[in-house]
This record gives sequence, C-alpha cells and structure tokens, in this order.
Amino acid sequence: MSKLKYIFGFEEIESDNAQEVGPKAVSLSEMAQLGFPIPQGFVISPRAFEDFIEQNNLNKTLSDIAKTVNKENIKETQSASSNFSRLIQKANFPKELKEEILEAYGKLGGLFKQAHVAVRPSLVSQDSAKSNALGHLNTSLNIQGEASLLETVKKYWSTGAGVAIIVQKMVEAESAGVAFTIDPTDGNKHRVFIEAVWGQGELLTSGQISPDKYLVERHSLKIESISVSPQKYQLVLTGNTVHTKRVSARKQKKQKLTVDQITSLAKILQMVHAHYYFPQDIEWAFSHGQFYILHARPVTTTSQQMADSNQLAIESRKPKAVLLKGQGASPGIVKGHVRIIKSRKDLSKVKKGEILVFEKITPDLIPFFKLAGGVVTNQGGVTSHAALITRELGIPCVVGVDNATRKLKDGVVVTLNGNNGEVTESTWKTEQKQEKQLEVEIKPNQEIKTVTKIYLNLAEPEEAKEAAKLPSAGIGLLRAEFMISE
Repeated sequence: MSKLKYIFGFEEIESDNAQEVGPKAVSLSEMAQLGFPIPQGFVISPRAFEDFIEQNNLNKTLSDIAKTVNKENIKETQSASSNFSRLIQKANFPKELKEEILEAYGKLGGLFKQAHVAVRPSLVSQDSAKSNALGHLNTSLNIQGEASLLETVKKYWSTGAGVAIIVQKMVEAESAGVAFTIDPTDGNKHRVFIEAVWGQGELLTSGQISPDKYLVERHSLKIESISVSPQKYQLVLTGNTVHTKRVSARKQKKQKLTVDQITSLAKILQMVHAHYYFPQDIEWAFSHGQFYILHARPVTTTSQQMADSNQLAIESRKPKAVLLKGQGASPGIVKGHVRIIKSRKDLSKVKKGEILVFEKITPDLIPFFKLAGGVVTNQGGVTSHAALITRELGIPCVVGVDNATRKLKDGVVVTLNGNNGEVTESTWKTEQKQEKQLEVEIKPNQEIKTVTKIYLNLAEPEEAKEAAKLPSAGIGLLRAEFMISE
C-alpha cells in the first residue's frame, strides 16, 4: 500500500492495486520486485485526476460539455475536446498533489540533475475506454524538468480518460524492439520471437520501419533463424528532444543484435514466460551493455488459433503470379479489390471487403480496419500496432511489403495470404469453407463452480452483452483501443 496519497512506487505496488494503478503498472512493478531489469519509476493514481478536477471546481463544467456534445458530429466532438483540454491546461495543481509528483520525480534524478523520463498511461477500468482520443495516449519520451512533467500529466488528463500515469527513467536505447514468448506467426509455443531495430522502439511499434527478426527455441535457447532488415533511419534522443536520424552507412545493413545478445535477451524472455506461465508480448531496449524490459502483457491472440478458425478453401486452375511478398502478420486468405490509402481523403472511398494498402498505420485509422477484407503495409513487423489489431479482429494482414502502395493499383483484384505473406493475382475461384458451429445454451449468470477462476478477454463493445452471459469471474483483460476508437 502506498504511503502517499497519489503516488505509488514500483516497490510498493501489489496485485490488489490493479484498480488504482492499472494492470500495466502492476505488471511492471511485479517484475521489478522480482529482480527483472525494469527502469525505475512510479505511478500517479487516477485519484490525482479526480482531486485535480474537484479542487479546480471543474466537475460541473466538464460534465456539461460531455452532455451537450453530439458525438455523431465530428466538428462538435473536436470542439468539445478542445474546450475540455483548454480547461485542464489552465487549471492549477493542488499543492499536495504537485509536491508528491515532484518529490517522486526528484528521486529518479541525480543530486544536480533532473531525470529524463518516459511517461505513459495505464488504463485502470472499463470507464477509461470512454475516451475518444487514443492518439493522445501514446508514450511521451525524453521528458525532462518539473514543468515539462506536469504539462505532460495534464496532456493525458486532457483526454478525459480515467488513467493512471506511469513515469519511468528514460532508456537511451542503442537498439530496441518487441518480443513474444510464442511464435505469433504460427502459434509455436516452443519458440521466442524477437524483432529489433536501431534506436528507440517506437518506430517499430508504430509500423514505420521493418525490423530484424530472430527465432529462438525457448527451452534450449538455440537460435533457429536470423533475418536482417536494412534500416536507413532511427529514433534517437538528443537533449530534451526525440527525433529521427539517419543510420550510418556501415550500420544500415548490419544485424541489430549479436548472437550473444540474442541469446541473453531470449534467456530473460524465458524467465518472464516461466514467471507468468503464459505467452507474453514484451517491449525491450538495450543500452550500455544491458537489456531492459519496458512493458509486458499477455498475448491474447495467436495466429494458430485464428488460422484454425478462419480457413479459406482455394482451388486452382493455374498457378498464380506472386505480385508482392512480405511477412504474414495475421493469418487467413482473402480475395478483394485493392484500395490504396495515401492520405485520409482516400478513406472516404473505402468499401467493405476491400484490401486496404497503407504506407504505415497510425491509431486514427483503427475504425476503418473493420471495413477491410485484408490489410497490407509497406513497412512494419508482426509485432507492430497494425499487426496486433488485425489479429484481434481476425483480418488477414501482410506487413513489410516493399513499395506496395506504388506497385498495386486501385481496383485490381488480388488474393492476400496472411499465412505466407504473399499477394497474388486473383485468377482462382474461391469458396468459403463452412465450419459447423457448436451451439451451447448458457443461461445468463449461470453459476458454474471451478477451482480456478476464469476471466474473459474483451476487445469489442458489441461482444460485451454476450460475454456477460458467460459463467466467468469477470473481465481479465480489456483491449480498450477498439472501444476508444469508436
């Protein structure tokens, strides 16, 4: 239990604090207490936001804004959001709250130096998903100074989301990436899958660059395959800024991690998996000879699970010409007309079932994924945001396809294979393989006693009513990004 009113240190957070700090913060704290290499940090609880609003007498004003806005009108929503943000930015921090935040921040720095920190939100409840500003909830990097930290905290509060806020010492990464303690491309539980890029990892998770890929046998730590992807630019820290910088010519085609480094990272991932006894999705960074774990969460969907339930039978008249080749990121095979998305103006033309082709994916494009028959991106890896979302939605996806937005044309009919990463001419007949559905009658709130409590994963709002009928202990993981986008 925290000794302070608003701040929780990583060393004092327990699993029972999930409703106060969110599962993301609980996971980080748990690993830190077990000795995993986690950057130092603390968490600002949602209570801080509640008291901030109350002591600035903003409850009624903000409530009136929320009640009067027509959420179907984009201009009204944007105007209301701006008003909400302006009121938050003008308000003052209560004395006790400000002192607690700055005291915790001071402990992260040296005697005469204020720490550079990364600031990220941690959703704590279903109500948090009501915010319609997912784009504002990205991690803020390389924040330094008391004023900058307080301004960043206000930025997250301006979204209207009831979030806890995680503040951690910044890791100046030489290389970084994402790893799975399962192979997400085929569901192999005996492999560790690692993606790596030069510099900070945000260019990878946002799908802006294609990473190196390493497959490691999880038990023996034997490296099974190494795939190196050239990288022309990287995200670096300079002073108080974060910017892209060209990778030196000698490093552009160089492997991001050495064989010894791959093995060392895989050993840490092996221990994380052993602790949780469930496949984990992990963000990591390497700096000054040490690996750091930045984030860990359970893997909710594997390609094998989806491939088993989403098969398309294809019969050939003649071999198809492969137009493009990338990496399968979400399984399934689909035929459809190509729609090239070069700007937001192109989104108004999208028709249901089309194959959407992007340069890269940004959070504001999430709502259009539900219209897509399949997704292709020029850049990104299987751990990018686009890949994760398409796997959750069951949409075939191929990433890292060089120049797809130039080589494909609007209206062309193609077959997209999310299993092997191929985009081919659609000259074959396709037919959907029908699967028998097993129907089980479950009475609402039917009590079924089990020794182990069963919790559900909830990703889409329309599934909530059906989920409520199931005999479970509640929601264990809420994928809020889909709800926020709507």
